[in-house]
Amino acid sequence: MKSGVLPLWNPYNCCGAPFFANIQTCVLYPLSAILYLPDYLWAFNFYILLHLALAGVFCCVWMKDCGASREASFIAGLSYCLGGYVMSAVSLTISLAALVYFPLALLTLRRSLRTDTFFWKGMAGVVLLVQYLAGDPAVFFTTLVVMTVFTVYKTAMGSIAKGRLFFKYAFDLTKIFVVFLGLSAFHTLLFFEFLTQSDRANLGYDQVTTWSLQYNDLVSIFFPYFSDISLVFMPYWVRQSWMDNTYAGITVLLLAAVALKGKAKSDLVRHHLWLALFGLALSLGRFSPVYDIFYHGFPFFRFIRYPARFLFLFSFAVSCLAGFGLDKVLAGGERRESPFLSASAARRLAFLMLFLLGLVVLTMTFSQEIESKGSELTRQFFKEWAQKDLGKDGIAYVVLPVLVNLKRTTLFVCLFLLGILGAWHLKARKPILVSFFLLIVCLDLIDVNAVEARVDGAMIKDPGKNLSRILQDPGIFRVLASPKTVRMQYYPESDEGLARILSNLKETLTPNLLLPHHVADVSGYDSIYLQENVNISGQRRSIQDPTQYRFHDMLNIRYMVSPLEEIGAGYRRLQKTRLVNLFLNERALPRAYLVPEAKVVKDRRDILEKLTRKDYDPEHWIYVEQTPPVAEQASVAGVEPEVRIDEYTPNRVRMKVVSGQAQWLFFSDAFYPGWRAAIDGREVKIFRANYGFRALQVPAGEFSVEWKYDPILFKIGLGVSLLTFMGLMAGLWRGRRRNA
Repeated sequence: MKSGVLPLWNPYNCCGAPFFANIQTCVLYPLSAILYLPDYLWAFNFYILLHLALAGVFCCVWMKDCGASREASFIAGLSYCLGGYVMSAVSLTISLAALVYFPLALLTLRRSLRTDTFFWKGMAGVVLLVQYLAGDPAVFFTTLVVMTVFTVYKTAMGSIAKGRLFFKYAFDLTKIFVVFLGLSAFHTLLFFEFLTQSDRANLGYDQVTTWSLQYNDLVSIFFPYFSDISLVFMPYWVRQSWMDNTYAGITVLLLAAVALKGKAKSDLVRHHLWLALFGLALSLGRFSPVYDIFYHGFPFFRFIRYPARFLFLFSFAVSCLAGFGLDKVLAGGERRESPFLSASAARRLAFLMLFLLGLVVLTMTFSQEIESKGSELTRQFFKEWAQKDLGKDGIAYVVLPVLVNLKRTTLFVCLFLLGILGAWHLKARKPILVSFFLLIVCLDLIDVNAVEARVDGAMIKDPGKNLSRILQDPGIFRVLASPKTVRMQYYPESDEGLARILSNLKETLTPNLLLPHHVADVSGYDSIYLQENVNISGQRRSIQDPTQYRFHDMLNIRYMVSPLEEIGAGYRRLQKTRLVNLFLNERALPRAYLVPEAKVVKDRRDILEKLTRKDYDPEHWIYVEQTPPVAEQASVAGVEPEVRIDEYTPNRVRMKVVSGQAQWLFFSDAFYPGWRAAIDGREVKIFRANYGFRALQVPAGEFSVEWKYDPILFKIGLGVSLLTFMGLMAGLWRGRRRNA
């Protein structure tokens, strides 16, 4: 983007994949422009902090539109942006950016349904576009579902009130969706094309519901880190590993409970309660019948993994309820009476608070002895239950935080009860009450949630020893980590400290750490993959001894890291590091090369199997699925075959080709719709070769070949988006003139 190139294609991961079409790359998300600042690390920090602030501001604006006081709106925004879900999203920036706009989407929808003017409908479409470009399809799609359900509810209530079918709200929502679809057409057409050809198209229910929120995680919503016990007894993919923390704040939840107390609840309070319950039910995934209904009722739910991410609805709704609760507390304080707490009940509450405070003092006094004995008893219990000795450190990891958080939870409950007494029976003034509740909410949330460790920027900028050696090679090639090395990447030694962990990840050539240096990884890491790339990777991992096959050579894998001291013939060790050895594959084939013969095999699965046979020779033939036209038999004597890549950019590749006879030019970049090829300016057909790559027939002689990624869907979508934008501007201008 800095050099003026729109990256439609990414050639550096998985033999190439659509980049712009992947919604999670956030290429045209407006605030991504912050990341183009000269100091990237500073820009990245600012990007995160800005979104945290925006989450609070937009929640505050939503609460003001709902009629809450300034104090209640502020505490709701603060609770939302400092809640466990939002703070966990610091390391999931697409989720962080997308959930920021959820309250703004609700605000624009609410105002759209209130008025007949087009302005707010257009604004709602724009907000949806920005949230969509922010990169999290799960958050965006959930926003659409909530907007639809709310509109259906309003339509039903309006129809009942008028005694006839009332479709005004449904028409308003349709206009909003039309504006969004038109504005986003430049991206959505490419996205859906990519989606249908990706591994997401074949996800099963078990895959979709991986990382469902479990019932022990619900305790962690009001009791910090209680579910961390699952780290000891549950594997990574079984437990919920999407969020670091689900803590909503005990003080926030108590304020929300105040909003729900009593029979006279407003419609807004009930709506937020249902929203909280809906988010909680979705986040439970496989443990909730609600998710099963939506999985089968809304087809797009079949493409979304990790139900725990839907907890953002609960986090938002509870934060808003806390704001309504504060208003209820302040209203009771102004009347000098409790709407639901009698004088005798207040006295009992005071005694309960004193008892809890005494309990806190006692546990603090004897905390070391209690924690020591509790750890020993729990260690014996867990040892027998889990059939393994967790060790002293393991038990401390499980038990001590529970005891510590029990004390802090009790303390904050006492402080909250003190605030309630101050509001309703001690005649405390409003500024004092607001300051008090604001203070305990801040202390409660910051103490648990705002705990990101500082990372030295120099650790990130240093490429590491193995990558430094690879960067000395000016050629075009790919690298590979052996299966044993991949296990080191997934399961680093966590007790070595952050600096050592990051150093190990660089040493083992962990995917995507190579991207800033434009080094291609045959695997790479992404949220969504082409299905062909997934199948090729699976076939590659089935090879035990790469020296017996030419599959790695065909894939242009020149460098490989492995903990083995020797791999075999053709693999020369270049250097040894602490964890792995760096090898040079001396038999690696170029990214593009000439092949004399193409064999036609109709069954693509059969092609993939043939590529991993010991007798396959990629330098002498390739496999194609379609019967090619008969090639010209002309030849040029005394010509040395050559393929030279003169330009290699994300969207375009230029080659000079010299051939003494008609041959096939094989290019080990992924085959995908939208790629076009031309020989000396004359467009030619691209064949799918060797299961998932590209090839074309070339004549004898010397000529240039240009490959260009130029998807027609992008042009169509861009035209639709421009027309929609002009129509939107015309509609807004017309509405402005009417209002004038």
